[in-house]
Amino acid sequence: MKKIFGKIANYFLGVKKEIGRIRWTKPKELAKYTASTLVFMIFFGAFFTIIDLAVSYLRSL
Repeated sequence: MKKIFGKIANYFLGVKKEIGRIRWTKPKELAKYTASTLVFMIFFGAFFTIIDLAVSYLRSL
């Protein structure tokens, strides 16, 4: 039984160690990445909307 609890404790110690190694993004970087993602999404949303409207128009002819 002690072996099982020892393995569980060892697992959580490893998890804690790995979390300490993570390089968390700075707030400035996070804002930059968020802005670029939003621009990307808006651009492609508009692009596919225009393509869809063009195809719909051409099909209605």
